[in-house]
Amino acid sequence: MTQGLTNEAGRLVLGAPLPGRFRLRADRIGHPGVSSDVFTVGDTITVTLMMPLARIDLPQLTVLASTQCVSRGHGEQTAGLWDEIRKALLASDITATTEAVELSVRRFRQSRTLTGALEWDSTITEQRIRGSPFFAADPRSLSSEGYIRQIEGRWNFFGPDARSLLSDDFLVDHCLEMAASPNEPSLVGLGFRPVPGRKLPEVRGVLWVDRASAELRRLDFEFVNVPPALAAPGLGGRVEFERLQSGAWIIRDWYLRSPEQVVLQPRWQELPGRTRTVVVGYLDEGGVARAIGNPTLRLTEVAARLREETVEMSDLVLRLISPQGRPIAGATVLVAELDSSLTTGADGAIRLPDIPVGRLRARVLAVGYHPLGIGLELRSGRRLLDTTIGLRRAAQPLDSIVVAGRAAEFRAGKMEDFERRRALGFGKFLTRAELHDPLRGGLDLQFRRFARIKLVPCGLGYAAAAWDRLAGPSGGHCKTDACFMTVYLDGALYWSDDMPVPPPDLSKFNPLTLEAAEVYRSPAEMPIEYGGTGSLCGVILLWTRTG
Repeated sequence: MTQGLTNEAGRLVLGAPLPGRFRLRADRIGHPGVSSDVFTVGDTITVTLMMPLARIDLPQLTVLASTQCVSRGHGEQTAGLWDEIRKALLASDITATTEAVELSVRRFRQSRTLTGALEWDSTITEQRIRGSPFFAADPRSLSSEGYIRQIEGRWNFFGPDARSLLSDDFLVDHCLEMAASPNEPSLVGLGFRPVPGRKLPEVRGVLWVDRASAELRRLDFEFVNVPPALAAPGLGGRVEFERLQSGAWIIRDWYLRSPEQVVLQPRWQELPGRTRTVVVGYLDEGGVARAIGNPTLRLTEVAARLREETVEMSDLVLRLISPQGRPIAGATVLVAELDSSLTTGADGAIRLPDIPVGRLRARVLAVGYHPLGIGLELRSGRRLLDTTIGLRRAAQPLDSIVVAGRAAEFRAGKMEDFERRRALGFGKFLTRAELHDPLRGGLDLQFRRFARIKLVPCGLGYAAAAWDRLAGPSGGHCKTDACFMTVYLDGALYWSDDMPVPPPDLSKFNPLTLEAAEVYRSPAEMPIEYGGTGSLCGVILLWTRTG
């Protein structure tokens, strides 16, 4: 079987696997499908299918949950809604499989407390890809092993994607039923839940469809049959779908919420080999994806969308000239109503065909000329607006002095010692540029990810500690046996284990106020001036900004 998506003109090229007799079937979201007569392929042929204009009316009813996979009397409506959802999921899978659309993808990771408060937020990667921005596990493995699995001592959570939802295994393992949203009456839902008696970790949720257009909007799901050690409210995720102007479908937003786990290591008095998993918060992982297109493509999409609303179109030609009447090439013209940025050619002009009549606002930017904002009006009955704009020259300030060589970098006295210790190669060092990078997160996150120290819950925040106590009995801080690291601020002792106050919460320090930070995780790494019996669990040195 060969399949694909038609383009904006309703055309599609399919390759037959070999000569023979075939039949085509075309499905359109919101409309009945249609099949062709049997035809013979020996060479290239053209087959034309006439799609019905009649629309499919989605059901208005609300169905209560039942103990059966299909509520009695509503199986036909459920099957009809699933057929529309299947079309969108299949289109999304075809778009990803054929890599027809280039996407700009930004992935994120967020840590939240059990109350939902945000602890840190980090962008993991930004990249361009073709295909699906994320993948679920193989549908057969999800059916046989479940959506939550322990791999190499860690629990992993898997969410569904278009391919797994379309699989026979998913339909065998889940019941389908109608659903409605009291807060969004414009949507109708198809709910799914595990079949009665299924004990493996599973998902249940709702696929939401626009009632008017029959287009799939999003998938909301939650994990069920969660292992007791990982049980926490709100585990699940969301996947949002988008239909592009070209007819392709993409996943535009998604996230999955899983428990943030801490595996406690056994102490000497416990039985060897025993570990315990504790849920300390939530870990949200997801991303956003947007289709990449050049300004001309974006302009075409906007014009096509507006063309559906009005039949009166006009052409625009805008020319830019200098005070001497010469064309200005390479200037940028920003058109607000069309969300487009265009560049003038060698003749100093931009040309916009088939623009809906009405007012346009444009801003012109050109090197050596004053910026200019202009208003244009495309009037009804006038097919072409050809206008010429003159720009005024602007004085360009130039450097009056060119300096050869590089001045010596100024460093405060404390930074001289910082650089001296960094050159020795012991410990972990964070510079001003690293601390001030917003994508690296707060100070606690940077210490955990880049300095690789342990963070222990303490009060309402987290403190830096060594798991194995080297300094004798615990001081009793934060009801834990963790060995907390000594903290210095600008060379002065800020906190040590013998003080009658809890260790400092690292999340309270603003990285923008710091010039540098040093982390020494053991006495073997420590500088002599910061060692001693009170620093056996490690030392953190914080240096405030010098300017």
